Amino acid sequence: MKKYKQVVCGIIFGIGLSTLLKYPNYAFSRMINNEKLDLKDDILDDAIKLYFENEISSYNNINMAIGYFTRMLESGSLSVDNFYKYDDSAELYDYYNNNSYDCIIGKGVCRSESNLISSLLNRCGFNTSILTNWTSNNLGHSYILIFDDENNKKYIYDFTNKCYWKFNSLHETVPVKNNTDFKSTPYIFASLSSYIDFGYDDLYRILSYDNDVDFDKIYSDFKSGLFACKDHDLSTVKVLTYNEKEKIKKIEQK
Repeated sequence: MKKYKQVVCGIIFGIGLSTLLKYPNYAFSRMINNEKLDLKDDILDDAIKLYFENEISSYNNINMAIGYFTRMLESGSLSVDNFYKYDDSAELYDYYNNNSYDCIIGKGVCRSESNLISSLLNRCGFNTSILTNWTSNNLGHSYILIFDDENNKKYIYDFTNKCYWKFNSLHETVPVKNNTDFKSTPYIFASLSSYIDFGYDDLYRILSYDNDVDFDKIYSDFKSGLFACKDHDLSTVKVLTYNEKEKIKKIEQK
């Protein structure tokens, strides 16, 4: 048995070595990308740790959590230089379709923002997915699809435009007016994103869940979450994530 294991290990090692020799650049890039994603996940873990240490987690309210993480990302506290901005000219990383790494670098677009916020929410035990819709002129937009299982409700949070959306029907979503008077052409529900985890269960919820949502309450909870993320929280997460950010900076400079 021992000899058999040695033979198997030798074969596996040989395959790995031959791949490395044949595709050295690919193998090296994959190793570096894995390291970047691990560091990104460490940063998100630190943010979640702070969320649970903060009394806001005791409310178990997804919109308060959304407000909390919105301020954390928007403030730049999760980014390597403690600065974040929306930038549609940003180079989009695609490490196994994990675009939230862009936000850690400090700039991104709707899909990277949605990916990061959705990941944080899911790690906190909430039920979200990512949805990409397309307009008639083929402009896409990604946002976070929220399922309120307890109340059988469905609605959407749009980090990029800081507003919520509602479903008029399976074929149309519309923005809900908020304090910034945000207005946008309704997006047509024409395509589910191919690069995110969106299963039949999600589609079932869209079809079966109620869209009669109390958005006044949602916005109130959202603003409570924004205010709950105090300057102390932002300073603390910067300290917690310092080592990971420094490692990412060195990797990016290579």
